Amino acid sequence: REGFVSGHFGRRSSCACDVRQDSGLRLPSNESSLLSRVPGASHTACCTACVQHESCGAWTWTPSADHTPGRPGCTLYRPPPSTGSPYVHSPNLVSGVLSLKRSVLFVHNHPPQQRLGSDRRLLAIVQQVQQLGWSVSFAGVEDDDPGPIKGRELLGSIGVPILSAIGSPDNLATFAKQHDVSVVVLCLWFWGSQPVPARYLRALRNRLPHLRLVVMSDDVHHRRLKLEAEDSGRVGGKEVAKTKDEEIKHYFQADHVLTISEVDKASILSALPPQKSMHESRFSIVRHVYADGVLFPLERKRGFEQRSGLMFVGNLNNPTNLHGLLWFLREVWPSLRKAEPKLTLRVVGSQEGESAKASGLLELLKSSVGVTASGYVSDSDMGRLLQSARVFIAPIRWATGIVTKQTLAHVHGLPSVITPTAARHVAPAPLDAAGGTGDAWSHIRGRYVPLRVAAVAETAADYAAAVLHVHRNESAWQELSENGARYARSGGGGKGVCPSGLADDWLAFWVKLQTGSCSGTF
Repeated sequence: REGFVSGHFGRRSSCACDVRQDSGLRLPSNESSLLSRVPGASHTACCTACVQHESCGAWTWTPSADHTPGRPGCTLYRPPPSTGSPYVHSPNLVSGVLSLKRSVLFVHNHPPQQRLGSDRRLLAIVQQVQQLGWSVSFAGVEDDDPGPIKGRELLGSIGVPILSAIGSPDNLATFAKQHDVSVVVLCLWFWGSQPVPARYLRALRNRLPHLRLVVMSDDVHHRRLKLEAEDSGRVGGKEVAKTKDEEIKHYFQADHVLTISEVDKASILSALPPQKSMHESRFSIVRHVYADGVLFPLERKRGFEQRSGLMFVGNLNNPTNLHGLLWFLREVWPSLRKAEPKLTLRVVGSQEGESAKASGLLELLKSSVGVTASGYVSDSDMGRLLQSARVFIAPIRWATGIVTKQTLAHVHGLPSVITPTAARHVAPAPLDAAGGTGDAWSHIRGRYVPLRVAAVAETAADYAAAVLHVHRNESAWQELSENGARYARSGGGGKGVCPSGLADDWLAFWVKLQTGSCSGTF
């Protein structure tokens, strides 16, 4: 049928040759990996021969083939076993391995909105993948983007083609074919009336069966709903069960799943029923990074005496932020003001949306003495506010995924007071939920050492005490300021929340994805 590609041609559609000049291939002590020798006037002919042979995973081209004196030829190899040795170079020849075409399409609900932390993360992934040499395209279900900085314009500035609004599944399939895509990443954010995989996964599978379809999550949504219900004194019941079934269905039907953390990966695996069990090799982690420009260098940060007050950052329509801030204003803020009558709180983040209005949060912000709500602010204003605040608060009562606001504070050396829940959802790796400690690199000792990265408290009274301690105590403030910044740069086993760590994650994922699809890597 028109618009459909037969699965018989999957290798030809999905795979390409990764060519190396001045190098040949051999598989050490594994002669059985030799597939055949065929004539070939050029290395391009060897690539074609390998793609057309369903058992071929790599080749070497010699100007004069040993089996046909005086004529060039190709030596074809089987793919290496997943547990065996990789291909090894031999000098002075041309060689190649069959791998997935480095062309990927990201599909999201809309162009990446700069008001949303999850969309900033998505844009960071797009930028890093493109910098690694992949051909990247983007599609949005809708064209909604309130700005003031437009995601469409940001994508255009780095040369990423965009389709938004998508319209029908046929439009998306046509767009994928136009850009010779081998992998489609479908974002599972549970926004809008229907999640992205529900709209397009089956349609893409039918129309373009050669594609590798990947679902990328930002959190475990059914668990988020369950925690939200419990925090409100409700039983999640049917809504949680329905969302869980749909979420698991999308993961199960995908070729691969990308999660934001080990915690989310473990949560998904534990939620799978026996009839939809998945091997953990079908999961990869693409970490949260801080890919925005640093708003001010650490050496120029203001000192303890030049700062005052508290700061909260987050979209107020995000239930995690909304419930956490409501708890803080009702349970913690009155006692803080009683202890420090001049103490102030600055709340930064978008207030637009029905959730914030319906919850009564906006009215509470207006009526709370000493509290200023700034709404969404520009990066320059954010830098100024981060320089003026003395303590950053993350009073999160429940969460899934990553609490990204803490990364903003750590990168800029602003000490934070957090809850045990927030500690378990810090990037690049969870902190100890009791003491707020995590491992960061020590150049003096040449190894990772435990550091107190944040002050942690759970009850309202303990939270207020922790805030007052950090706000009043310069030595405690300085310790958390320095340790938070060190953790952001080297925590989580290396590279912290630096964008280069995200590049490592993507390369590791790609190797997993192409195993069994084409061949392997050099």
